Amino acid sequence: MQVTRDEQKYTVADGHDWFWKIFADKSWEPSTFKIFDKFLEADKTFVDIGAWIGPTVLYAAPRAKRVFAFEPDAVAYRSLVQNIEFNKLSNVVPYPVAVADRWKGMDFGAKQVFGDSMSSERWAVKGGRQVPAISLEAVVLDLAPNFIKIDIEGGERTI
Repeated sequence: MQVTRDEQKYTVADGHDWFWKIFADKSWEPSTFKIFDKFLEADKTFVDIGAWIGPTVLYAAPRAKRVFAFEPDAVAYRSLVQNIEFNKLSNVVPYPVAVADRWKGMDFGAKQVFGDSMSSERWAVKGGRQVPAISLEAVVLDLAPNFIKIDIEGGERTI
């Protein structure tokens, strides 16, 4: 599927067509993109914790020097990787792990189904899985980001 936002064309994986429509028409989280426009710069490193299928990754990639994307939901991660590949984003590195207060195995679940944007440690009691988690400290020390977006469905308290 092809979507256009701000004259930028993206090729995106099938399966979330409803979402890509609201991404393209700018009705999804307009304040987030205003913040990105203000703070992302071509010489900066952006870290996306809770990257989901990659809308903020795709938007940030042409605006930042490097982008690191963390997504522990295996279904969403597959779409994220496809979206990175489809758009030939050589400055983006995805990681299939959670970010938490420390290195650990984390119980992780989905509110309805994996890949739906709501998976988190909050829903681990509903048929969850164990996922690896690295510490926020390691992310900051190893990657030296200038800008971090954290959207992990209530898990923000953990880190």
